[in-house]
Amino acid sequence: MDDGNGDSLERILAAAIGDRDHEHERCPECSHPLHVVVAAESPGDATSPVIVRGVCPNCPRGLGAGG
Repeated sequence: MDDGNGDSLERILAAAIGDRDHEHERCPECSHPLHVVVAAESPGDATSPVIVRGVCPNCPRGLGAGG
């Protein structure tokens, strides 16, 4: 799966669960390591699909941030 920015959401999720030998995804703008955010589409619904995003703590960009 590709998030449209050329980066794989599977790679982001694998990094979040420690499956990539401690490699971090980097922000396409400033190259700072991204924080991984996982959220349910419908909070409170245990069957809701989740959304995985890489969020940059330094700038408003990140994987899936758009803009």
